[in-house]
Amino acid sequence: MKIHYSNNTELPADVAGDAVYHKDPADLLRVSQFLSLHAPETPQTHHILNSKAISLLPVGAIVVNTARGGLVADDDLIAALKSGRLAAAGLDVYEGEPKLNPGYVSLKNTFLLPQVGSATIETRTAMGMLALDNVDAILNGRAPRLSSGPSRTPRSQRFASPRANNLARKARTSFSLMDRWSVRLELTQMQCRRCVARGRCTASNQTPRR
Repeated sequence: MKIHYSNNTELPADVAGDAVYHKDPADLLRVSQFLSLHAPETPQTHHILNSKAISLLPVGAIVVNTARGGLVADDDLIAALKSGRLAAAGLDVYEGEPKLNPGYVSLKNTFLLPQVGSATIETRTAMGMLALDNVDAILNGRAPRLSSGPSRTPRSQRFASPRANNLARKARTSFSLMDRWSVRLELTQMQCRRCVARGRCTASNQTPRR
């Protein structure tokens, strides 16, 4: 499968590989037999997949949305799925959550999931480790991170209010007896038990107990 993508800027060659870049999203739609949405919801991207955008897709295309529900105009997508203009859709996010447009429920060519797009062992473990790193950062007066990248929060904005400083002091007291590495170990043990229960432990040669 040849990968095409559209982005504000073209990705570096070592990241994009042989993927084809389209500066204009409309050009991307015209060649997308499988369209996967990965974008934040902003005033510019709200309902970006509407009837006009769908009309540019090849007949029988498949749409996947694991980004934000507001990227999709539900009524337009439902109409295209009913008419056969689109072959299928896989949705993990919905506009107006937790409410779901009832038009999706009766469609046999639509697959609905409850926001589990990130539910892989690797991703959930990374999320837990990031949370522990942020506890450590708060207790040591550093800014927490929202991702695995470097913090971009200016030092002047860190603990800028008395309330934030007070919360930090309380957290430091509450967690003074908690060793971060012991928590990491517990998280790893929990993950191992989960893998063993599924019959696939990647950390050892353990097998499920009968």
